[in-house]
Amino acid sequence: MSLVNIVEPIYTQIKDLSTLVSNQSILGIADSITAGTHTLGGANQLMFIKLLNTNDGLDVISTSASDTHNGSGARTIAVEGLYCDTADGNRYKKRVSTYTMAGTSAGSLLTGVNSFAIVQKISVLTTGSVFVNVGSISAKIASAVCCVLKPNEGVSKVLTYGVPYGKSLLVKSLHISSYCQTAANIEIEEQDLATGKRTLITKLFLAVNSSHIDYPLNHKVNAGKYITANITNLETPTGTNHICAKLAAIET
Repeated sequence: MSLVNIVEPIYTQIKDLSTLVSNQSILGIADSITAGTHTLGGANQLMFIKLLNTNDGLDVISTSASDTHNGSGARTIAVEGLYCDTADGNRYKKRVSTYTMAGTSAGSLLTGVNSFAIVQKISVLTTGSVFVNVGSISAKIASAVCCVLKPNEGVSKVLTYGVPYGKSLLVKSLHISSYCQTAANIEIEEQDLATGKRTLITKLFLAVNSSHIDYPLNHKVNAGKYITANITNLETPTGTNHICAKLAAIET
């Protein structure tokens, strides 16, 4: 869809900010769900972020010894997210750094800077003979997990997205496909990275059995904020529970 053909009030708020427009499909896939609340696609965990204009170094660790510099799995990976530029008015800016994997130990920085406030994507760059990551690769600050790349996937699918300085994100719609044997709620939230303030954008109920939802949002996310989707089970999960969701958005 071309932005030129969109006529709506929220579009007029962002249309003059930049000539560059990027279509975003922000994906989150949960193949199995445990009790409690977790980030969609976050391997049954709530994703950790650094708030209040701070950054920290990452450890990138796999659950498999095959994901190492000369192994059969992932050898190098890229980590994408935001960092707080304290020398430039505490503005949150995009950062992509690459790492050499070291199996079940922390990998080493290959290019870029090892300092992040939020991590929203892990992708495999080079591999050995199996052409993909063998284990689950996590980006961690201390023991807190910031993002997860599941085994054999190559690119993480965690529904979080931080908006860098100079950009805005127009979230057009949310699509959910699920099969649940336990009912759940899914909440789309926005959080301010500088203050930690959380705002609920929408909350949807996922009934038992199949749910296929296309839900219009038309929500603007400003720079320095991030959007996420969290699942809360309404009782102890039983049986099969699979949920995938996509936010269709444009960044300008």
